[in-house]
Amino acid sequence: MIADAQFHALWRQGKHRQAIGAYRKVGRLFWLADQVGRYYERRGLIKKAVAEYEYQMDIYSKMGKNGILPLPRGPRELFFLGKYFSCRNSGKAKAKRYLLLYLDAERQWKGDPAFYLRHKNSTKNILNRLEMKNDKENCSL
Repeated sequence: MIADAQFHALWRQGKHRQAIGAYRKVGRLFWLADQVGRYYERRGLIKKAVAEYEYQMDIYSKMGKNGILPLPRGPRELFFLGKYFSCRNSGKAKAKRYLLLYLDAERQWKGDPAFYLRHKNSTKNILNRLEMKNDKENCSL
């Protein structure tokens, strides 16, 4: 808990690099990985963002019964990972897995409005594109 408080104190002060250093020093608290990933994403450090999101989804997959622990609205990180890997020749299987898990959150929560999938249509379009093997469309993040 001390590491979490230290991270948030540094983050609020705008000392993001120091906060990330503290995050790494204590072994990457998984509940902070999305915040660190978004920081990297905003700075165009996509591979670092992907690493953080995958780390978090790996932890959530161990916590969930049927894949990934269902979270409100997806979570967005699953959509991001699916979209990222859909543009990689060696990542098609990963892309499908992440995108299907993203869509599965809605089924698991049986239409609860808190679990509205913001990227549902985009996810379905990417899955259709992967099925058609049309790899070059819409590959920007």
